[in-house]
Amino acid sequence: MADSTRRTLWQGAYREPDDRVVPRRAFFDAIRRWVPEALQSLRKIVLSFSRQGRFIQAPGSLGPVNIPEFLINVAESERFFVALWEWAASFHLVQGECPFVEVVGGQNPPEAATAAKREDKPRDLQRRDASWDYSLFWVQVALTQILALLDSELVALYGTMDWLLPEQVITCDMRATLQLFDLFLASLLYPYPENRGPDFHFVSPGWNPVHEKRGQARARILSELQTQLDERLDQVEKTHQKRGKEKVPWKVAVEHFDWLALYQVKGLSYQRIARDFRPKRCPQTVTHGVREAAKLVIGPRWKYWLRPGLPGRPRKS
Repeated sequence: MADSTRRTLWQGAYREPDDRVVPRRAFFDAIRRWVPEALQSLRKIVLSFSRQGRFIQAPGSLGPVNIPEFLINVAESERFFVALWEWAASFHLVQGECPFVEVVGGQNPPEAATAAKREDKPRDLQRRDASWDYSLFWVQVALTQILALLDSELVALYGTMDWLLPEQVITCDMRATLQLFDLFLASLLYPYPENRGPDFHFVSPGWNPVHEKRGQARARILSELQTQLDERLDQVEKTHQKRGKEKVPWKVAVEHFDWLALYQVKGLSYQRIARDFRPKRCPQTVTHGVREAAKLVIGPRWKYWLRPGLPGRPRKS
């Protein structure tokens, strides 16, 4: 196993407190590198459903949109969501009962299921909630691929494409489809549109060559603009802090996401990862790195999502 490096994952300096888009992309990439069989298995599910139907037009908030036909059929869409959940559970990405059939088409869960849920232990409820939130990411990955595979024009232009579609492939109709499903695929799988905020405007006294040399004027004006710029940047930063934004980690060890993929998805032990990764690490370092990556990917409920390790101290080899 090759080593990775520490780098900045986020483009900017602040993020929403519950924004997990960037860490989930990093974890996705780690799975693609270290556990390719997981995505190959998911791709088979995507292909099996995408071959069953075509796009059909449906009304949307932005006008008519194209939707995969099988998703309109409640029974077929339930089969699709259950298949995705079972796939995710087989690779330890979710745990517990599949909740999708309870929400497809706005249906209410059966009374027996509701009663059973009330009797669940608090830990089981936390595990289910963490799994439900993260499972939506994989639903969105799969839907994005189906939208591409069912669109004959995209297939003609780009073939089957990779799992993450290039930004230019997303058409207006596809964006409207994503909004219709209310899954916000574009925000999960692609960078946010660049928005630099309002323009800055600075004012400085001019230059009179009779009373001041050019070099002196230049130094004075640049100093004045530098002071004004720092003040404006401080104002913008304070505004974001007041709005609840939090600073992103300055640098994150990408290898932590690699370890998380190897531990959580491939099922390796902390000791095995520590022994085989290059350069070698101690099991405690790997354990800490896996937990730090899980916090970024899952959030506060990461403990309930992370696969439990084997009890006991590792044996010396």
